[in-house]
Amino acid sequence: MVGTIAATGVGAALYTAPNTAPNPDSVSITAVCLADSSKTGSLSEAIQSCTLNGTIGYVAPPPYIPPSGPTCAVSDLSTLASCVAAVRSGVTANVRFTAMINCSGDGTCLVDLTNVHGPVAFFGELGVNAGFLRTNSYTYPIVNISGASDITIANLTFDEGPDDPACTPVQVNGSYNYPCQSTIEIDHSSSILLEQVNILHAKDHAIAFSATQGITIQDSQIDDAGVFGIWSGFNQSLLSTNVSITNDLIQNVKSNGIFLSFTQNTSISGNTLQHNHHVALFNECNGLCPGGQIDMQDNSSLQIYSNQIINGQIDLNNANGQTDGIEIADPNQDVRITNNIIANNLGAGIAADPGTVGTNFQITGNKIYNNGTNLYGLPGAGIQELGDCFTQ
Repeated sequence: MVGTIAATGVGAALYTAPNTAPNPDSVSITAVCLADSSKTGSLSEAIQSCTLNGTIGYVAPPPYIPPSGPTCAVSDLSTLASCVAAVRSGVTANVRFTAMINCSGDGTCLVDLTNVHGPVAFFGELGVNAGFLRTNSYTYPIVNISGASDITIANLTFDEGPDDPACTPVQVNGSYNYPCQSTIEIDHSSSILLEQVNILHAKDHAIAFSATQGITIQDSQIDDAGVFGIWSGFNQSLLSTNVSITNDLIQNVKSNGIFLSFTQNTSISGNTLQHNHHVALFNECNGLCPGGQIDMQDNSSLQIYSNQIINGQIDLNNANGQTDGIEIADPNQDVRITNNIIANNLGAGIAADPGTVGTNFQITGNKIYNNGTNLYGLPGAGIQELGDCFTQ
C-alpha cells in the first residue's frame, strides 16, 4: 500500500501520502461501501515530492554598511542627548554609536524623533557592540518615531535587562493595561527602516508600529520580548501599508512573535520564528489563551513565504490549547501562504479561529509536519488549501 487511509468521520477519510514520492508518481484509491459492496468509488491522485524553493528562514546577514558623510558620535548619555538635539535641529543626519549606553531613570535614553524628516540614520559602529542597556524605568520607549519620515535605525543592540514582573499585562474590567512601554514605537510615519537591530528582553513589544506607510524590518533579531515581538495597529484608522518583515530571527517571545493587524500590502518572508507564544498571558478564552507564533487579523494583500516556523509550545501547558505555527483570525483578504516550513508546534501548524472568514485566501506549497495537528478550522472559512506537503 502506498500511503495510509484513516477514517475521519461518517463518509469521510484522510489519505496520507508516503514520505517519498513513488514511481510512478500516482496512486489509485478505491472505496467500497461496507453496507452495499456494489457501491464503490475510485480516483487517481498524483503524489508530488516535497521540495521548497530557495532559502527558507533566517540567514545571518553580511556586515552593515554605514552611510557616508560626517557623523555625530554617541558614547554616553551626554553625547546621546547632544546628538539627538543635533538631529532635531537639522545640524546632523548621521548618528554613530561607539558603545552601549547605560540607561537608568525615567526618560534618560529617550531618542525622540517626533516630526523628524530625514534622511537620518542612527547606527552602531562596525565591530563594536553598541546601543542601549536598560535595567529599570520602562515607562518610555527607547526610540520614539512619530510623524516622521526617512529614518534608519541600524546595527544597534537594545538590551532591556532582566525580567520585570511589574511589566506583565494586567486585566482591568475585561481589557488589558500594559504597564511598560515597547522598545521601539513608530506611528504616523513613512519610509522607516530597521536593519540589523538586536532587541533583547523587551518588556512590552520589541517593535510596535501603526499608521505607517512604508516600514521595513530586516536582518534583525528579537529574543525574549515580554508581550509581542512585532505588533501593528488595533483599528482601521491606524492602517499601515507597504510593510516588509524579512530575514529576521524571532524567538522566545512570550506571546505572538508577530501580531499583524490592520496592514495592507505586507510581506513576511525569509524569517525564522521559534518557541514564540511560550507563555499564555491573556485570560480571555474561558481560561488562558493559546495562540500562534504568527497571528493575523484585518489584513489585506498579505504574502507569507519562505519562513521557518518551528518549535512552538506553551511551556507550562496551562492554556486551553497549545501554540500554533500560524493563527488566522477574522478577517483577512488577498492572502497567500506558501513555501514555508511549519513544523514541531504542539498546536496546529495552521489554525483558523472559530468564525474566521478569509477572502481570496490560499495556503499552498508548504511543508507542514509534526505539529499537534497540521491544519485546523479551515473548512468553511473561505480558505483554500491545496498542494501542501505533510511530511518532512
